Amino acid sequence: GEDVPPERVYVELEEHYHTRLLAYVLDMFGLPFQVIPPPMMMRQFVKTNVFLPERFGFPFVGAGEMAGCIMFDELRRVGVELFADEPDVAARIELLYTEILTDELGHVGYCAASCTRAGRAIMRWLYPLFGRFFARQTAEISLLTDREKLHARLDAPFDVEGLAAGVSNETFVAARP
Repeated sequence: GEDVPPERVYVELEEHYHTRLLAYVLDMFGLPFQVIPPPMMMRQFVKTNVFLPERFGFPFVGAGEMAGCIMFDELRRVGVELFADEPDVAARIELLYTEILTDELGHVGYCAASCTRAGRAIMRWLYPLFGRFFARQTAEISLLTDREKLHARLDAPFDVEGLAAGVSNETFVAARP
């Protein structure tokens, strides 16, 4: 609608773009891209965030975006590590996940900028909980990452600057969580 801010439209478009990037990673290996419903708890999480009033939802969505940054960074790291002996494949994995991570960092900043100070504190508090939840609900994360290392990353304060320094793309984060 005309009443939707352009930045919201942009974020929605990026989410669709991320799905295409992930499909490209699968395509590199000749694997089919299958759209299947997420597990029931993950669907309920998404529905809750969709139906919450926007100003109450930003801390929850922001925490989810923060957790997503860690997940995508881990998938990028593991993918590059797994295909280290195939430099072209490793470079493509690095490129695609870097694109996603760059956008996700922007989403974190957008949510943080849309929150009050208390909302940003809620984002920081919820993000490790959401990260653990996402890891349990996502088979790829569970199978490819080391649980203890992942939990250690989630237990550490969210490091926007560290994540941004790890990508070759210029990142824009409107506000720090």
